[in-house]
Amino acid sequence: AGTTFSPADIYRNSSSSVVLIFGFSDSGEGSSGTGSILTSDGLVLTNSHVITNAENGRVFPNLVVYFKPMPISGDNRKDLTTPFLVDVLARDADLDLALLRIKDAPSDLRPIEIADSEEVDIGEPVAAIGHPGGGGLWTLTTNDL
Repeated sequence: AGTTFSPADIYRNSSSSVVLIFGFSDSGEGSSGTGSILTSDGLVLTNSHVITNAENGRVFPNLVVYFKPMPISGDNRKDLTTPFLVDVLARDADLDLALLRIKDAPSDLRPIEIADSEEVDIGEPVAAIGHPGGGGLWTLTTNDL
């Protein structure tokens, strides 16, 4: 789409717009995943399966997000110190999407930049920032060969 693909620039400019989400039951079982900050007042888009208990199909009663620490130390006890509670505004299990709102969101949230899907062609390089299971926090993956 006419611009140079730079994974380093993408990470530098967008990783603070990505949150880590934990959903868990009162007994402690749960799941984690990635969300993208959509608005400066705290709307977050994620997958429905991240916030849903696979055993019973219900939304976990406890949902929190963490913002990317600066810098990331790799020690979760240092990096994940300030959870923010979220409310579920909407969820569609068939589309596997959920819209959350961060309670008492910080005033300096940076919404992720969303491109026009009509201007992206199949085969173009892409980058994803997220929290793959067992693969680390705020990692970058690309298809750029």
